[in-house]
Amino acid sequence: MLWFIVGGFCFGVLVAAVNAVSGAHPALVALSQVLGVGWSWAGLGVVAGANAVRRPAVTASGTLLLAVVGYYLVDLWNGVYAHQDQDHPMYGIDPTQAPVITSWDGVVGDMTFWGAAAVVSGLVLGPVGVVAGHPTWRGLLCRLVVPVGAAVEMFMLRLPFELQLQPRPVVVTTMAVVGLAGLITAGALCFHHLKARPGRH
Repeated sequence: MLWFIVGGFCFGVLVAAVNAVSGAHPALVALSQVLGVGWSWAGLGVVAGANAVRRPAVTASGTLLLAVVGYYLVDLWNGVYAHQDQDHPMYGIDPTQAPVITSWDGVVGDMTFWGAAAVVSGLVLGPVGVVAGHPTWRGLLCRLVVPVGAAVEMFMLRLPFELQLQPRPVVVTTMAVVGLAGLITAGALCFHHLKARPGRH
């Protein structure tokens, strides 16, 4: 369990670090669109549960929780929550001369909200990871959670929103590729299941 928790923390650090430098290169933009989205975090929880020796739900929750902690610690380090003090007298004269302060309420609020979401999600995703290894219809449905989730998130949520704004070619392409990969993977999983167990469901 400890390895997964450490891995979760490193995953959160990686996602936040990639997000911070994603503007430097199109490849980093694409990587940010792959790592910093819901389906990849859900996949982390499923993998943690599938490989847990015991207590898969607790392992998945702990992994996702530490990922959230790692993510927001990097954001804090990178100054995401730093801003000029609007209550300082200099702010009304020259905002750039006002002292920089950290919005601790924002840090704690975001970490608490997403930390709670991570724990609740892990309690579901951990057992999903366990059942995903079973050669049954239930196992197939659990194996489809991540690829179908990726397709739904990309094609029904993120891509339409991106297209309403000023579409970024790299982002649109990445979302389309990930969504198609999710659909293809889901189809392959269904085909493999039917081929491996004909007439035995």
